[in-house]
Amino acid sequence: MDVAAPRRQVADEGPAPAPALRRRLRLWQVSVSGVGVILGAGVYALVGPAAGLAGNALWLAFLLAGAAAGLTAYSYARLGTMRPKDSPEFQYTALAFGPRIGFVAGWLMLAADLLAVAAVALGFGGYLAHLAGTPAVGTRSRSWR
Repeated sequence: MDVAAPRRQVADEGPAPAPALRRRLRLWQVSVSGVGVILGAGVYALVGPAAGLAGNALWLAFLLAGAAAGLTAYSYARLGTMRPKDSPEFQYTALAFGPRIGFVAGWLMLAADLLAVAAVALGFGGYLAHLAGTPAVGTRSRSWR
């Protein structure tokens, strides 16, 4: 039984074109992703401490947070139609105040995202500690010293 070898490309054809990434996310997918991030950070990690601080006025805290989120979404939507590019924080701030301030705003947004990730991780660690009896924050073992 003879198996034929697969045909190879001729070297004269040149390099194959690099596959291009296509943007497939539309308004609905991006909106659902944003709501998921807000719910993940807010509902799962921060409701307990917020309820302890707000007490009976928890409904008012939710109302104010919703209004702030709505105004932020509205401003991003308006500015996104004016300047639809990547890195919106840099673009919007540079449009208003110049590229140096825009650069600082971009880095501050990165720092805010990292802090949000840390807050969600600590919130998840607190829930895991409560449910499984594990420490919320990893500690260094004494054998490593």
